Amino acid sequence: MKKAAAILMILAVFGLLVACGGDSDNNATSDVHETKADTIMTLDVPTSVEIPTPDIPKTDVPKADTPLADVPTADTPLVDVPKADVPKTDTPTTTNGCDDYFTCMDENCTDAADTNELITCMAEYCDASAGAGVPDAAMGLIACYEGPCVDGLTYSCIFANCAADYFFCYHGDANETCKDTMACLDSCPEDDDTCGPTCIDTSSVAAGTDLGTYWTCEGTECPSEEGTTASEAKPCVYDADGYYIDSAKCAACLREADSGTCKTANDECADAVPPFGSTTCATTVTCYIDAVDDTAADTCLDAASKAAYEVFLRLYNCVYDKAMAGDICATECGESGTEEGCNTCFYDALGTPPSGCVGC
Repeated sequence: MKKAAAILMILAVFGLLVACGGDSDNNATSDVHETKADTIMTLDVPTSVEIPTPDIPKTDVPKADTPLADVPTADTPLVDVPKADVPKTDTPTTTNGCDDYFTCMDENCTDAADTNELITCMAEYCDASAGAGVPDAAMGLIACYEGPCVDGLTYSCIFANCAADYFFCYHGDANETCKDTMACLDSCPEDDDTCGPTCIDTSSVAAGTDLGTYWTCEGTECPSEEGTTASEAKPCVYDADGYYIDSAKCAACLREADSGTCKTANDECADAVPPFGSTTCATTVTCYIDAVDDTAADTCLDAASKAAYEVFLRLYNCVYDKAMAGDICATECGESGTEEGCNTCFYDALGTPPSGCVGC
């Protein structure tokens, strides 16, 4: 179908943050990691023709500012730290890893009155049997958990403050690169809340730290938090149900970040994103409607300015929602419709927006 994969429709969160990555096969749009799982509406009547469908990223990635999954607490009065019921680490040593180190702390050092006493106790009872690098990583996590992340263990906080220590202790070999992790996140079923965290925690040290760098950069450039209003300062604000208040504004910000400040990190985890162009929204719409294939449609979007790109996304999403709800193009895209007729109706609606959709 003409241009069916050319536009990213962002229906909303995290992540993480998060949240999570897109499955777009082109560079025309920016992956959004903090969106809800796919929530494409279906028409109320049987259809034999597909409405032109934008690339929708897998969105069941946990928001980065939601609690980190399955981080148990240790029996220590000092801090909350992972215990042995966290999946065993893949630290390539024959000596104790981080879990064993924390268990040793629980068994021998719970009477430590402060951090200095804890360090002294651990040196006496636990350091000798710990694998190379384990004491430093474990103590780094303790400092992180009782310091910047004391108010809640979230992927965003850990990624921003102690990603290297976290992935030293909790990593795997299922996802060797950050792109592997993103592919894993993209494949997570909508109703599986454990899939996203599993993808992250079974990443290699390199993949995990690259992911942390990537999402931290995006989170810095395009802040995300629960609220009621998105703004230029906070474009990725989401509602209480986890849906973006203004997904187009968030997407435009992320694309600008991924092609600019976060480019190096983005390219480790996702396809390279071209910078914005300078064409207007009206020119972008006309160009997109006239495009004969996905490549041509991508070129139209790549040439758009940031403002044009944002307005176009908002328009496209609105027209798409109305078509999926049967408010427009119900006959053309319905059971008796044809692919050509459905396409024509849909793209005509882009050029002449229906009531409720704001054009250029």
